This record gives sequence, structure tokens and C-alpha cells, in this order.
Amino acid sequence: MSAWGRMLARAGAVAPSCDAAADGRAGVVVACGGAATGGLVGCYRPLLDEVRRAHPTAPVELAVVGEPGSLPDGGEVRSVSQALDALARAGAARAAVLPALVADGSDLARLRAEVASAPAGLAQVALGRPLVSRTSDARRLAEALVRALPQGRNAVTVLVGDGGGSRAGAAGSGALSLLEVALRGLGRPDLWVCPLDADPTGLLRRVAEEAPCAFSVRLVPLMMAAGDLERARIGADAGESLRAALERSLYGVEVREGGLVSLIDVRSLLLEHLDEALRQLAARVPGAPAAVEPAAGGQVAGAPAAGRAGE
Repeated sequence: MSAWGRMLARAGAVAPSCDAAADGRAGVVVACGGAATGGLVGCYRPLLDEVRRAHPTAPVELAVVGEPGSLPDGGEVRSVSQALDALARAGAARAAVLPALVADGSDLARLRAEVASAPAGLAQVALGRPLVSRTSDARRLAEALVRALPQGRNAVTVLVGDGGGSRAGAAGSGALSLLEVALRGLGRPDLWVCPLDADPTGLLRRVAEEAPCAFSVRLVPLMMAAGDLERARIGADAGESLRAALERSLYGVEVREGGLVSLIDVRSLLLEHLDEALRQLAARVPGAPAAVEPAAGGQVAGAPAAGRAGE
């Protein structure tokens, strides 16, 4: 089994955190991006299980940023507003919302709007940070990816993601740049970061110029869980996908399945962000604004460019 496969298969529990919701009055919403699909709940189940183990007294809900959706089995995934309402009905007075998102961007902007309109039954709602919102986060993610993706001979690995949504903006793009800087700092110049909407021609040019000896390219989704559209953009065997463009240029292409949420190190970092949000929530005095957001403390909007990544 490959190192990536071993990382996905690891079942070890994340180290338990302090139960900041131990008074039973705080609940948790894990908010993910993308359309609801049959595999959505399964992708996030390890994270949900670890949240429940870390905070056993807290009700926990999975929600989708934006419109809720129906699953093929007839079940439903709630919107963030619906999930917050469910926590209030379950008796929670406060809630922490964990963005299961790679970085700031359009999805986080929508999430902020939903948190701002929290139901009246919740006295306070705290919004946590996405996965990469500080330089230290980018370093932690880079270390996890280096462990999961061993260097190949005459090969490059392209991490394909959109930062924080279909319009990632400066912060999401900055997060991707910080990640590539961190990967280079760890001695892995063969690990590149490429925007999901990159022109395949730019990626081909980069391979030719920076890795002229490469004869194979590994494509890895740099997102929590890749939906159908993202998988098609990366790995479809025809059309304008990155895989099709590379294969037309006679490169061997390997497309990896799975998303970042499958990596235990990523889930551990998200749990730390959740604990941070719960601690800030607990520190709020009565009468504080209903919707609060932990201080970013090192946003990445002004991150340095890391060189071309598919242009």
C-alpha cells in the first residue's frame, strides 16, 4: 500500500482535547463546502467521530455551506442555518462552527453570512478558522502532505485546489502560495500547487521548463473532499481536464482519490481550530454579540507568491 493509502487508512484516534463544551450548553456544527452527494457524509464521518470523542457532551451536526441537498438514500444534509437551529432545539445555548474548508474564500464568506443570521435560540455563535489561515497552518499541512506523498523518480506531484471556493480571492490564493513555500522549505520542490481553474497549457509549460526529465505527473485533489465537478476537472479522460491535457502531451498520469479530510493530521489541525473557537466562545461575557469570530491572528491574504502554479 502506498504512503498516501496508509495515511488514508490510518484509524488511530486524534489526541483528545479539552472538552470546552463540557457544560452541555455548547454545540458544534462542522460546515463543509460543495454539493451534497452520496459520499459526503462518509468523507466527513472520521472528523465527526473525532469531534464527538473530544467533546462527548456536545451535540454535533454536519452542514453544507449554501443550499442543503438530498442524498441518494433519501437522507438530507442540512444547511448551516438548519444545523444551528437543530442545536438550539437540542438545548444548546451556544454553538461553535468549524469551517471544514481549506482557506478563506467564497465558501467562507457565505458561511459568515449564515452564522450572522443564527437562530434566536442561540445566545452566541463562534466561527472558527479554516484549515490554512496562518503560516503555521500551511507548514503543518505541508508536513502532512510530505509524509503522505513520497517523492517519485522523474515525476512531479500537482496538488490541485481552489483555495476556499470558486472565487478564492486574495486570502485563498495566499494560502495556496504559503503552502507551496512551505513544501519547498521541506525539501520537496517536486510538490506543486495548482489552482483548480488553471489553464492546462500553463501547467504543461511549467512541467516542461521546471521538470524537463519528468515523464509522469501525479494529480492530487487539494480540497477537503472532491465533488463530481472537481474530480471531472482534474481527472476526466477527455475534454479540458488536467489529466487529458497531460496525456495528450504523452505524460503518464496518476490521479489520486480522496480528500484532505481523510488525513489524520489534517483532522487533528481542524480539531485544534475547533478548540480555539470553543475557548473564545466560553470567554465571551453575557451580553456579547450573538455572532463572534475568533481573531485570525496571521491571515494569509498578503502571502508572498510561490512561483507559477499552472498559471
